[in-house]
Amino acid sequence: VTAHPTEASRRSVLSKLADIAALVERRSDPRLTSPERERIDRRTAELVDLLWITDELRVEAPRPTDEAQAALYYVESVLWQVLPDLFDDLAAELSRLDVVLPAQVVPLRFGTWVGGDRDGNPFVTPEVTAEVLAWMHERGLLLIERALSDLITELSPSSRIVGRDPQLEESLSTDRDLLPGVWDRFAHLNSEEPYRLKLSYCLQRVQNTRERHRTGSAHQPGRDYADAAQLVAELDLLHGSLSHHAGDLVAAGRLVGVRRVVASSGFHIAVMDVRDHSKNFHALVSELFAVNGLVYPDDEPTRRRALDRELGGARPLSGLTTEVGETGTRVAQMFSVIRECMDRYGDQVIDTCIISMTRG
Repeated sequence: VTAHPTEASRRSVLSKLADIAALVERRSDPRLTSPERERIDRRTAELVDLLWITDELRVEAPRPTDEAQAALYYVESVLWQVLPDLFDDLAAELSRLDVVLPAQVVPLRFGTWVGGDRDGNPFVTPEVTAEVLAWMHERGLLLIERALSDLITELSPSSRIVGRDPQLEESLSTDRDLLPGVWDRFAHLNSEEPYRLKLSYCLQRVQNTRERHRTGSAHQPGRDYADAAQLVAELDLLHGSLSHHAGDLVAAGRLVGVRRVVASSGFHIAVMDVRDHSKNFHALVSELFAVNGLVYPDDEPTRRRALDRELGGARPLSGLTTEVGETGTRVAQMFSVIRECMDRYGDQVIDTCIISMTRG
């Protein structure tokens, strides 16, 4: 996902067009009554009028955070409206070849440059990168909360009918000690519905994780999630239990769809790549060499030997009090922000640094 300057359409326009498309499709339903069809026509006319009086272009250029929200709007739709069915179709096609698509397999992931591409947008500062990642986690966790709430409504197997799973019972006992408030709220409703109860604990941990990200507080094992892999492990526990106690159809249904989407998107929707121009990296390293009384060579073979020598040594080129120019400071701060974001959200949020315009 990238914020391309040719994408000028506003989300206000795109969302109205999508709503009109849905109404047109719904109007073709032969079961509709005349009042229902008239209601659809009135709503369609309302949206068309709104399109006429909505500005198609932005008055001011969007900020990088605005671009992130606009670009990832599409990813959100794909994640929860398309991806589960896509994986289901893939599993069905593979089954014709007697190939089973395991629940643990994640065939598709999302990546984004928005908020990390400094070479493509001079306004993408380290602070913007941190802000966009925070927004992505807020949205990603909210979407997961919605999906877990739907699962809680659906997964109603009773232990009085399907029996008890010792491993799931042990997990619920641990959950009760760690999150007693969930037990107090739901035990009278779901004491014989272990899958709903387990998902209620999962939902509370996701909410606690979102609050932790917002406040920057420390991870509390068992009360929130360090990363999406911990939630995926709990969904796998439910999948295995359902497979042995309620039939493969229930286990391979919506639960697997949610599990695959969480594994594909994590809590952050998409993995961010950061990118900067090679001249900016050279500027920083050259200044760090100068601070230490060294010369940063111009020719590549000599430069490579100098870099190998410094990387292999024990002496760092910089410390907390090292001062460099504006360009070098921006590059250095980028890596500081990456480290801080990995500490807060997990190592999976950024896994690639792209150096553009390299010459060797």
